[in-house]
Amino acid sequence: MVKIGTSIRIKSEILHGVDEKVDESVFASRTRAVEYALRQLMNSDRRQRC
Repeated sequence: MVKIGTSIRIKSEILHGVDEKVDESVFASRTRAVEYALRQLMNSDRRQRC
């Protein structure tokens, strides 16, 4: 899969929480954490439509 670079603005406390999860090895990187969160949101949206 091709990944496309992007830029976002995010509240510092949210980014701090993401960084903590990366430090705890829950996620390999910020990118992986954001991808996971967006996938969860998209899956949740699909379930609500049914």
